[in-house]
Amino acid sequence: MPEDQSARQAVRVELLISTTAKKGCTLDPGDTDLIAVIKSGDTAVWDSTVCKTALLDEPVALSPGWATAASARWSGRGSGPACSPREGWASPGTYTLRIGTLGGEPGATTFKLIQPKPKPKPSPSPTPSASASVKPSVKPSASASPTPSASPSRD
Repeated sequence: MPEDQSARQAVRVELLISTTAKKGCTLDPGDTDLIAVIKSGDTAVWDSTVCKTALLDEPVALSPGWATAASARWSGRGSGPACSPREGWASPGTYTLRIGTLGGEPGATTFKLIQPKPKPKPSPSPTPSASASVKPSVKPSASASPTPSASPSRD
């Protein structure tokens, strides 16, 4: 699982998935036999049987005797009674994801959500000051030298 995932946002959980089947198979995210529950202590926070949503984005090919890495994505919100998008965000803390198929061996992983870092406050823009600024002045020179001019001569 990526380090330092914050509460109040979507969460990614890395899984190692294996099969007890004698032949290779594919775990399909839309499979109704795939059940996942996320708990905080003994309290269920999110339940796939309520949300009818898969945590896996893509099918995962499984080979007997091997574990396959897969990424699961959870919205970070509780499922509540009807899995409404208005459900609250998960608080900072430790959570356990149990996932498996009906008739299969469920697996579990634990992950931690930290307090979100506060958004940086924009620094105030500098405001013009009320003090007068010095402007260069142009003064006529008292020692102006005459400029020679050419005038036609009459011979």
